[in-house]
Amino acid sequence: MTARRGTEIAQGFWFADYVAPELVLQLQRAPTVIVHVVDSATGKPIAGAALWAGYTSDAQPSAVTDANGVAHLALEELAVRGRALGFTRKGHGFPLPIGVEAPGYPSVDAELDLGSTDTVEQTVRLTRGIAVSGRVVDPTGRPVAGARVIVEDPRDVETRTTDATGGFAVAVPGPGRYRARAVPADRARRNAEPAVDLDVGADGRADVVVPWREQPADMLTGIVVDANGRPVAGARVAATEPFSVIRPVATDARGAFEIPRASIRLFREEAHLVARLGDLASELVPIRERDLPTSLTFQLGAAGITGVVVDLDGAPIAHADVYLNPSTFHGGHVETDDNGRFELDVPRGSFRLSVRHSTDDDFDDRDDRIVAGGSRDIRLTVP
Repeated sequence: MTARRGTEIAQGFWFADYVAPELVLQLQRAPTVIVHVVDSATGKPIAGAALWAGYTSDAQPSAVTDANGVAHLALEELAVRGRALGFTRKGHGFPLPIGVEAPGYPSVDAELDLGSTDTVEQTVRLTRGIAVSGRVVDPTGRPVAGARVIVEDPRDVETRTTDATGGFAVAVPGPGRYRARAVPADRARRNAEPAVDLDVGADGRADVVVPWREQPADMLTGIVVDANGRPVAGARVAATEPFSVIRPVATDARGAFEIPRASIRLFREEAHLVARLGDLASELVPIRERDLPTSLTFQLGAAGITGVVVDLDGAPIAHADVYLNPSTFHGGHVETDDNGRFELDVPRGSFRLSVRHSTDDDFDDRDDRIVAGGSRDIRLTVP
């Protein structure tokens, strides 16, 4: 790791006068972590308890307790596998979070303070819960194997994966009302799937049937065409919001593209996709993470907006701020040059432009102008 002298720091933010200090990194060997899992009432060890270390959604546990209820966490191996770990060494950093599950017990979350010693031992105590079991079935009544079942109330969440017969078994902390739903094993979102309400008594439940909603295809597919409806090869399809995680893709020789649904993570509830090729672009297409479409079609056309900002006498206004109002995507603000001219990199569609030509001048909606993407040499007159 090298400390950079220069200006690029903090994930792309720039500070012209900042000089990064020289860094000295002192590496320490990760400690050996030993976790004992026992029954809170009897103190007896619990064999076969699964442990997840760090911030992860992996289906496979980091370690499993042996016949003596003991598990060893190999932190170096987990880090190499890309597991996000938090280390507390000599009072710095964050504790290492772990989750523990065992049949017949509600899951428990704990934190390990790794301290400054080479060996860390901690005991996690599990309290036996009330059994809830059942099956996940599709609309035809067939069992669904490999589904992730979530049983939750406002305080606790229990998850298990169904077996080959669609069966599952969890343990909840106590009697009460719970909700159960089934989702794909590789997806954590829960709100879009049908749920069933469960009244659980002291004797538990063994008759729960959780409905399964057929999941859409693994890929969001689409095509990009020109103004005449002909497929366009080599067009780039990407999100406009800078913090949404959608891998950009290019169209093939047939103008087609595919985006893995599992790779789509939106910064807000709704984001926008756009297709581009050179000076051409499509209109913005809204998508919602919880209700993704099956297929999309983008039509390319003239894009971008160019123009000039002038005052009431027709004189160009240099260094005026031109904004998309509201800005719907990254890059919706430019400053006019010395001749009052500006250029906005916008796709197709209609946009509202606002202008401010001094630091004392606030935006005036009366000066706003509705302009179509692809417009050239428009003239914005402001007081």
